[in-house]
Amino acid sequence: MNQNLERRYEQLFSAYDVGGPFNLAQVKDSLRTNVVTGLLRQDAAFLLLVLYDQMILRPYAGQFVTASGVQPPFGFKKPDAVDLSLNKILEDLNVPTGPRPRSSHEVLKAIERTWQHHSEFFDWER
Repeated sequence: MNQNLERRYEQLFSAYDVGGPFNLAQVKDSLRTNVVTGLLRQDAAFLLLVLYDQMILRPYAGQFVTASGVQPPFGFKKPDAVDLSLNKILEDLNVPTGPRPRSSHEVLKAIERTWQHHSEFFDWER
């Protein structure tokens, strides 16, 4: 990856807000560790951070206000669903099947390969 682009992804990752009533900071720390250990490229870490925040943490664990009032947290089928789901993706990425560190494209493929597990963790319809 181009070094300038890699630095930009790193800056975006670092600046991404971890405020809110959910534990995005824990997810961010885990992803940062996986960049340092060489599993993930910066673009991959940023993609996974944004997807987790916008598609898992905020809809399930966040409280937000709509025109019809305050929407309380939705909740999880399993209390540790976020950890289980994130770990399943990282385990899939850690299998020695391709180049390391993994790219954002590899993150998308890992989500697809582990989709059934996420569906069970969050009680999604298949």
